[in-house]
Amino acid sequence: MPILDQGKVEKAVKELLVDLGDELPKAKKKVGKKVIDPLTVLLDLKNLGDSIDWEERLAIDQLYRIRSMKLGYFHQTLLALHPDWEELPISKGNPDLVNHKRKLIIELKARRNTVKASDLYQTYENLLEWTNRGYDGYRAAFTYILPEHRTHLDAPMHFTPSVAKTKTKKAADDRVLELDGRLLWAITTSPRPGIPLPPYENPDAIFEIYEQVTEAIASLTKGKMSQSAVSTIREIARDSFNL
Repeated sequence: MPILDQGKVEKAVKELLVDLGDELPKAKKKVGKKVIDPLTVLLDLKNLGDSIDWEERLAIDQLYRIRSMKLGYFHQTLLALHPDWEELPISKGNPDLVNHKRKLIIELKARRNTVKASDLYQTYENLLEWTNRGYDGYRAAFTYILPEHRTHLDAPMHFTPSVAKTKTKKAADDRVLELDGRLLWAITTSPRPGIPLPPYENPDAIFEIYEQVTEAIASLTKGKMSQSAVSTIREIARDSFNL
């Protein structure tokens, strides 16, 4: 049985594809208005040949940045499709999602390195504050879907970023944790209460989520994804966590 309702996954994917489908023309228009550094174009011409459409190339770079941001929200949308998770209103100072069943609130990022090292201390302070304001008895986790390097966490760990001025790490606090995407989905699908420790019943649950998204895209594009493309997605997903 799939982890998420496939119909809801397909609806979310369709909304994402429609949203992204409008972005390339917008990106091209933005490139046309920007002051372009000629050295950027020169390096592209050197590496890719003078036959490339450099305006489209710059637009694609712009699109990549837009896509990265929207994929971060999409991961949040996927998690909110699970009945145990609730997406919270977007507001400064609010966590992104809450799981009342597990008494867990999270700030969710698509990648570990999307938060500057100098900002991680404030993230810690926000997480700790949430456990004291409105979420008494809950635990808070700095959570990222993809790790910074090809690695993975085997268990929830204390989130202990360094204080920028002194370079000393924050003291470990059981209320403030760090999770990656693989752990997040393993915990979400565990039948055990709270925030269980390994071994997990379904440690590869996140890959099942990727499979559901892949199936949704194949359905929406009328099966235009080849089996080779599907296999490549599986390999990239596992490689991201060094598995």
